[in-house]
Amino acid sequence: MNRKHRGDLDLEVRIERLQNDLINHEKVLQNTMEENGNLKTIISKLQDEKLEMQKQLADLHYQHNIEMFNRK
Repeated sequence: MNRKHRGDLDLEVRIERLQNDLINHEKVLQNTMEENGNLKTIISKLQDEKLEMQKQLADLHYQHNIEMFNRK
């Protein structure tokens, strides 16, 4: 096997490896983006629940204060 032929094979192997690496990186990126979207949905739901709980707490404080005022 001459040097030029070996060099061509080496380049072909490197190209194939880089193509495979690129495909793998694209898969990881896609999975990460999907997970990120799922996390954003979860965070949004948790924020909504937090706001609802804060509203309920404020309502309970208000009711408590009214009851305390009426007792006096």
